Amino acid sequence: MNYLTEISIIVIFDILFAFLLTSFLIPKVKKYGSLCNIFDYPQSRKIHSIPLVRIGGFAIFFGFIIT
Repeated sequence: MNYLTEISIIVIFDILFAFLLTSFLIPKVKKYGSLCNIFDYPQSRKIHSIPLVRIGGFAIFFGFIIT
């Protein structure tokens, strides 16, 4: 196996691991945000019509940092 193939396998594994980790963390972070009442409520300038949890980005950040 040559060097480029090994690097490609490592990069593909890292991307897959980051995706799976983030997919696992998002529901956990949303549940935590709901328990702590951390919502973004709809207003006249907002597009959404229901309250959304505001801390979903932490799951993406932690997935990036851990990988």
